[in-house]
Amino acid sequence: MPTPTRSRYLSSRHALNLFRACDFAHHTGRGFNRFVTIAFRDMPLEEVYPAFQAFLDKYRSWLEHKRKLEAVPSLGPASSRLDLFPSYAFVQENQTHPHVHVLFHIPKELESEFDKKFVRWAEKVLPEGGPSDVDAKDLQAREDVKRVANYMMKGLRKKDAKRFFLEATVVYQGETVGKRSGISRNLGPVQQEAIGFVAAIARHQKAAKASVDRLRNLQSRTCARRKAQWEASSKQREASGWRTRTESGPARRQAPSSNGSDPALVIPTDASEDPKKRR
Repeated sequence: MPTPTRSRYLSSRHALNLFRACDFAHHTGRGFNRFVTIAFRDMPLEEVYPAFQAFLDKYRSWLEHKRKLEAVPSLGPASSRLDLFPSYAFVQENQTHPHVHVLFHIPKELESEFDKKFVRWAEKVLPEGGPSDVDAKDLQAREDVKRVANYMMKGLRKKDAKRFFLEATVVYQGETVGKRSGISRNLGPVQQEAIGFVAAIARHQKAAKASVDRLRNLQSRTCARRKAQWEASSKQREASGWRTRTESGPARRQAPSSNGSDPALVIPTDASEDPKKRR
């Protein structure tokens, strides 16, 4: 039997795989919506990873049972059952005690059932398990998933964390035995390549669309502001005695009042009124 792998840090490859899995899950409509933490207190380090795998086996069996059903009324027709395949990403840590963080995608119609079942699954794999050893958070916003993914990568080395701008969050997470981080097969590089998914391009396309939307909003606000300014200046011109353009020529200021209060020069409108010609 091979000796279990021991590790002290996450690698940059672990971070890339997890971040890309988050992007791919979101891209395929299976974004992570549950963040589960299982604490393996007082358990020998060598037994933590096998116990966690037993927990995942129960999760897989539960979804497999759902897939085998002829119909799941709350999930709709069989063609919509892509969500019923296991989708997860995990990180193993051992800062003060062994524990595992897991991101799951759970079909919306099965969320309440999962929230009840995963506690029982954990109780069966923990030596003295109980609800206090398991915690779950609901993740509905895309930004929440990003924040949790960054948090899960706090076990990186400083030099690797700089690549992802996470050096401020790095904290040594202790030694672990077994796979330190992993993702489900349906979110892995093979599946991403099969549909031509590139995480960087997908993020840039989303960012580009957001930039275009912001630009359009800015242009519409600018046009509205300029229109309001033009209308206000038009009213001011009318109030000050400027007449608008007519067919006879460009706009000219009206003649001053008879009391001579307006010292402005009167622009002649007829050549016969030119003072030089009258001489």
